[in-house]
Amino acid sequence: MIVLGLTLTCGSITACGAPDSQEDIMGEEYATETAIRTTAVQLYEAMSRNDWDRYNSLQCTQQRSDTPMDPGLAKMMSRLEVRGVNITSRTDTSAEVEVRFRYSDESGDADHTEKINVIREEGEWLAC
Repeated sequence: MIVLGLTLTCGSITACGAPDSQEDIMGEEYATETAIRTTAVQLYEAMSRNDWDRYNSLQCTQQRSDTPMDPGLAKMMSRLEVRGVNITSRTDTSAEVEVRFRYSDESGDADHTEKINVIREEGEWLAC
């Protein structure tokens, strides 16, 4: 009786809890990679806006700090613009990401790439 109820509600037992098609798996993959890239972009955007509360909220627990950002560094970060994010490796709980950004200073504009690690912590992807 319970199985019959699940079948009628979900269409199949697998539909209630696990992906049962390649499209479902690809959708989950896309959502995960989007979440990882979003974390990286938001981290650098928070730096460029000097929004250190937001910056800290995007960090894993062990990386968070109550120390305010050095004013000189904060001024330099305001000249940063994210150009792209590439996931170079990924597991279910961690990823290595390359962030390409342009940084402007007195000598002109320069493109840079930095690697950051992102982990899944309490359901969220956070820089670590």
